[in-house]
Amino acid sequence: MSDTFVSLFSCNARCFMKENHDEKIMYEKRRMRIALVPTVVFICLLWLLFLLDSSLHLQFYKVGIYPLRIKGLIGIICSPFIHNSAKHLFSNTLPLFVLIWCLYYFYSSIANISLLLLWLSSGLLTWFIGREAWHVGASGVIYSLSFFLFFSGIFRKHIPLVAIALVVAFLYGSN
Repeated sequence: MSDTFVSLFSCNARCFMKENHDEKIMYEKRRMRIALVPTVVFICLLWLLFLLDSSLHLQFYKVGIYPLRIKGLIGIICSPFIHNSAKHLFSNTLPLFVLIWCLYYFYSSIANISLLLLWLSSGLLTWFIGREAWHVGASGVIYSLSFFLFFSGIFRKHIPLVAIALVVAFLYGSN
């Protein structure tokens, strides 16, 4: 009788563990898909604005960051959406995709405010210390996201996050 009880108990425990494991996998897949939504929307918006600017010659660069000039303040918000060439946009697309996805996957509860603060702080820093010219592109956002993910990975002792941030910063910086 005791053997039957033990085998029945172990079968139920294995089934429960398998169900729990399957639920966790489903939960993680759902989190991955949810993190893709803002990432894809952001990237599509970049490409849409680039195609609009290049086909209609709208000169969006004039709403980029122009350091220490009032006319350049709007660029703090607009500059990550403006790119001066397809090559420039291509070099920003993959790092942004990876970093924004990581931000929304690992930090979903604070992702929106973090992205906004990193975006504004990188733009403001460029406005204060940039050379006297129009600054466009998402490089500041890319480096600030890398910085955030790297150090938060260190503080949380989450090595894969540190590695992702380092690899993206290294590959992006070598362009």
